[in-house]
Amino acid sequence: MDDYKPYEDYFDGSHGISELLKSNHYDNLWPESVDGKWKVHDIKEYQRLEIVGPADYYCRIKYDMKSESYQSEKLYCSCEKPYNPDLKMIQCERCYEWYHINCIGMTEGEVESTGDYICDPCRNIETTKHNNLVTTS
Repeated sequence: MDDYKPYEDYFDGSHGISELLKSNHYDNLWPESVDGKWKVHDIKEYQRLEIVGPADYYCRIKYDMKSESYQSEKLYCSCEKPYNPDLKMIQCERCYEWYHINCIGMTEGEVESTGDYICDPCRNIETTKHNNLVTTS
């Protein structure tokens, strides 16, 4: 399988700076066009790196040329995009799901000052439970 960098519009620009895609697409290259050697890690191995060098890349998604579809291990957030180590995320203290701070309208400063984050779906469940208790009392 070839590794190649995604286009800017791939997944609405949510690809990582050091991300490559696995694909069943093959190209023939001239040896002179090879600029150096890269180390491609899976996403978990990449996250464990103490120092990320300029030749360190990661792969978290596969692209199937025949079906023209992306295949990801797990999708996160309300945007249903795969994990991207370049985007800040916050975890809900109730359901333990992860959300991109941009998707929920938070800044990095707000995240730092937030105690326990509760996502909208969990807040809606709590509100519904509270309203049902008030209505039946």
